[in-house]
Amino acid sequence: MPEHPTKHSSISAVLAAIGLSALLIVLLREGLSASGIGRYWGFDFFADTRRDVFPWRIGLLLPLVAFILKPVYARVIRNEARIRTALPLLLVVAAMAVLFLWPMRTFFYGDGGPLLVQIWRIGEQQAVDMSLLLNWKSSPLAGALIYGLAVAVPKTFSAFGLPLPTHAAYPFVAMSALALIALGVYFFMRRRDERTVMEALLLFGTAGALFFFGYVEFYLPVFVFVFLYLSTAERALDGGSLWPSALALALAIAAHYAAAVLLPSFAVLALSRNKESRIRISGSRVLLVLGGAVALYLALLFGGVIGSGDSRLIMPLHPVDSPAGRCVYTVFSSWHLADFANLLALLAALPLLVIAALAFTRQGRSWFSTTHFAFHALGSGLFFLFIFAANTSLGLARDWDLAAPLGLLLAFFALSMLRHASGKDWPRSGHLFALSAMLLTLPWLAINLNADLSAKRFERVLALDAEHMYRDYALSGYEALRKYHQNAGHRDRDLELSRKKILIIDYPSNYLSLFGKSQYMLEAGLRTDYIATQRWMLERLARKARELRTARVERDYAIGIPQIDSLAELIAVHAFISRTDSALGDTFRDVGDATGYAYPFLSIRGMEAYQRREYPAAAELLQQALNRGFHSARVYVVLGTALGLADRHGEALRAFEAGVLANPADMQLHVLLAKYYIRAGVNLQGARVLLERAMNLEPDPTQQREIQGLVEQIGGP
Repeated sequence: MPEHPTKHSSISAVLAAIGLSALLIVLLREGLSASGIGRYWGFDFFADTRRDVFPWRIGLLLPLVAFILKPVYARVIRNEARIRTALPLLLVVAAMAVLFLWPMRTFFYGDGGPLLVQIWRIGEQQAVDMSLLLNWKSSPLAGALIYGLAVAVPKTFSAFGLPLPTHAAYPFVAMSALALIALGVYFFMRRRDERTVMEALLLFGTAGALFFFGYVEFYLPVFVFVFLYLSTAERALDGGSLWPSALALALAIAAHYAAAVLLPSFAVLALSRNKESRIRISGSRVLLVLGGAVALYLALLFGGVIGSGDSRLIMPLHPVDSPAGRCVYTVFSSWHLADFANLLALLAALPLLVIAALAFTRQGRSWFSTTHFAFHALGSGLFFLFIFAANTSLGLARDWDLAAPLGLLLAFFALSMLRHASGKDWPRSGHLFALSAMLLTLPWLAINLNADLSAKRFERVLALDAEHMYRDYALSGYEALRKYHQNAGHRDRDLELSRKKILIIDYPSNYLSLFGKSQYMLEAGLRTDYIATQRWMLERLARKARELRTARVERDYAIGIPQIDSLAELIAVHAFISRTDSALGDTFRDVGDATGYAYPFLSIRGMEAYQRREYPAAAELLQQALNRGFHSARVYVVLGTALGLADRHGEALRAFEAGVLANPADMQLHVLLAKYYIRAGVNLQGARVLLERAMNLEPDPTQQREIQGLVEQIGGP
């Protein structure tokens, strides 16, 4: 039985605490949404919803309406067993509908982008980076689920004749669906328990519910199993079986090792089962244990064991320099403290305020001497400390979905406290608290289920901290935004974010990305814009080359002088082909002076020789450019063609083969090599494979007809 005062407790103080807390949240969100303050991410529901402001302001007032109508609601819940059975299952069904109606398009947090690539590789039966996909170091169970679903879902679709998934996020959607099904089974099994409705509302009444709707890497299972652990533990504290809690905690730890911080709370749960030595832990002793944990953490932090260095797991104590940039976003910086406060507001604003309010009441203080308090205080307190120390900040935009279970821990903490303080009338307060938490979450869910609004919100968070975090952290965030807008067909936005990536880190891949995305300008007749984009990249490359020369080094963390020369040469080749080189000549010379590689580049001199029909000289110059480390599909095309026109067909064939290997996504090289095989009458099966790949590279109608004609020449099945 729950521990509560022997005398019948007054419900008025409890209901007042809930109502005032809900009102305070409404007022804070209303005020901060209009304040213009930069850091209020726990309350910024209206920043991007100008057309929807009025309806959602009404939505925020719903908890107060629920407070007024609570007696009617409680009477229905108490007297109608069918409603107690149906409501949790209806919530699961509603969540399932949201999951499939608003599936995720990309990841806005953490390492989701690279994970998608690994999922496609699984489907293609290619080599997979298992450490990246499964993250065995921290979440083996969740990783195994992703791998299994990445294999099973396409096979299932094919077996039923359904079209294969068009986006690599399908394992995460499937994992969310499985989690919801598991919760539905659990709620059905607990349908006769009055607490089931409250717990179901609390499950979807924390910001952690977002992770059912797609904004998840591989931490959803730990969220589900922590919920099951807390739910079964409440019943174990009242005399129920201990084994469900033990199993749920074991699965939570397998889902992510961070759940191991809940082991002390399980120790309290297990010891409380011993009737002969039933522990009675006072509030002061629990606080002493938590204080000791904080002291140990600070000692390790200031001792430099966990607080220094480029660990990427624990927030650093002081600014840290690394090849990825200088990070001044530290554990006690104002940025981190403000973002952590906002994270708590997202996860458990109402539970925190209710706990604080009840702590000042006699009934609330009496709960601090119970075993229930010991269990919840150790669980939520140690997880709170872990999340504060770990790299889960909103500002860093790294793994903050791992913090989601903290919302559940604090919600169950508050529910247990309400149960004790309310005495026999606790169902009234419990249902009001859970319903208010659910309703207060609706605006937050509404914004995050809108992919455009979620992307804009994430970009604002990212922009605040791009100068404070490691540069590759910011890079991964902007890459997530770039992929989202690219998938949405926003070319201008894609180019803007590609430029932002170059400004963060001068990786050659960032330049190649912007270069590739800018080619559509020529096709669209935007010649001036194309020249401006190429000039911007060349000026950046020249500036970087001068910095390296001044520092007397060949390369830094991101790029080297030979790579700068190669990128400039790539731009020059395409400028020569598109006849925009005359407008960029001065910039090419500037890059050549900065790198020490004179302009015109070898490849350009080879192109000019090819135009003069000096094929042997052209081939020699182009081969020299390739030998020096420069790679371009166009250069391979011209090299192979020049060698062929010089009657050096064997060398031409080898040039095309090398070009295909170096540029597997270039359709023209595939077709040219296939033509050589067909004309020579050799490797016809290889020619067929090349043409099949070329057809998969989206040729235009004219090219498709040419490819089909070559396939017919080969003949056979």
